Amino acid sequence: GIPSLGTIGTQNTHVVTITDDDTASFAFQAATSTVAEGAGNAAGNLAMTTTPAGATLAVNATVQVCSANVSATAGADYTALVGQTVTFTAGQTSGALQPATVAITQDALIEGPEPLRLTVSTPSLGTLGGQTTNDLTVTDDEAPVSVAFAAATRATATAITRHPAI
Repeated sequence: GIPSLGTIGTQNTHVVTITDDDTASFAFQAATSTVAEGAGNAAGNLAMTTTPAGATLAVNATVQVCSANVSATAGADYTALVGQTVTFTAGQTSGALQPATVAITQDALIEGPEPLRLTVSTPSLGTLGGQTTNDLTVTDDEAPVSVAFAAATRATATAITRHPAI
């Protein structure tokens, strides 16, 4: 309004910056997970934590997830993740979960359990939480091989041949 007493000086505006102290962090829900080879897909669940607790995302937030071989082999045991984008949508609150999905390859090989490592990185806002990796173990679904002797004992003759010294 117009002042009733006096005049407005030359500096008649002021810019105020509001610093947002609400934060979000993103991490895997667990350090390890397991999936059966025949399951088709596996998910390493990512969790969002906000400070203060219960804060809500105003905009979408994304993170990137990559995979790495441990003893499972990309292309043979699973489909590699190279910067898979996982999105937490505006309106989600602390504790929200989103999956990083890995396609598991069914095969007929007797292999035993084979782990691979998922790593989360590059949040579009906020920070990474404490658990940035998930070791996903693919359990083999082929029956193990059974080996047994035909008999507990066996008698055999042994011949000793002497060779002349040279």
